[in-house]
Amino acid sequence: MVLLLRRLLSPTGFVLIGLCFLLPFVTASCSAGPETGAPVGESVEISGTYTGTDLLLGGAPDMRYPDTRVQGETKEIVDDDATSSPMNGAIDPLPAQKGAAVTVGLLVLGLIAGVLPWARLRHRLTALAALLAALALVLTEVRAASLIEETALRSVGAAPGDSGIDMIFRYGFWLALGLLIVVAVGNIISSFRDGARAVEPDEPGELGPVLEGA
Repeated sequence: MVLLLRRLLSPTGFVLIGLCFLLPFVTASCSAGPETGAPVGESVEISGTYTGTDLLLGGAPDMRYPDTRVQGETKEIVDDDATSSPMNGAIDPLPAQKGAAVTVGLLVLGLIAGVLPWARLRHRLTALAALLAALALVLTEVRAASLIEETALRSVGAAPGDSGIDMIFRYGFWLALGLLIVVAVGNIISSFRDGARAVEPDEPGELGPVLEGA
């Protein structure tokens, strides 16, 4: 466990956080009726999931919906082609989020800081990079969720402000945020320990000759 924590405080932690961008970050889901291709009198649950990479580079969501083309069919389909889904039209791709690029840039700075030879400076800069990256990540997620909700409302023909769109922050986001907090807190603690060692008095035996000479 201790070894794992030490690795998280090193550049390895930032590499793991970067890999989290391959995981789902946010999902929008809603119930849609016949206007989106569902059978008359029925509604289907449709969801679109965006990964961290979609936030960073821009992209369309992976759509999940029940197959309504066969009577009684309940099989869930995951499809990134919205034209074959009950949405009955293309989903506007999410534009690349500047905040995601800032977050990745801070992760790179954290990687660089993690290999500095001066322990105290290394811990301080690494903690600062992790804290700023965590803040940028949260702001990016909130901003992206707002844009995704607007897109989903337009796709189902709802007016802005209408309820019915559920926004879910997914495990990829929470994992990245949790790791950033662990890296930041761990390096802050290490920085204080380095400072405490720097002000520790010398051993009495080492002071003896100096006092005698005085």
